Amino acid sequence: MYIGRHNISQMTENELAKFRQEHLGFIFQSYNLLPNLTAAENVALPLMFKGVGRKERIKLATQELKKMGLGKRGGP
Repeated sequence: MYIGRHNISQMTENELAKFRQEHLGFIFQSYNLLPNLTAAENVALPLMFKGVGRKERIKLATQELKKMGLGKRGGP
């Protein structure tokens, strides 16, 4: 089975995990934000699993929130 040019049926579990991390995302039908995090921290969370440092994660997340007209919700 292919997703794009990637033959996922031939991948090991580790390769599949890396593929999911790099190419797939989730869109939830209900709010699944962590209430103790700011909007920017919630948006930035997946970048943590890619090894992006906190300062860079927050910067990137804030930029994305601004693109969507949600810059004021970024956090304190």
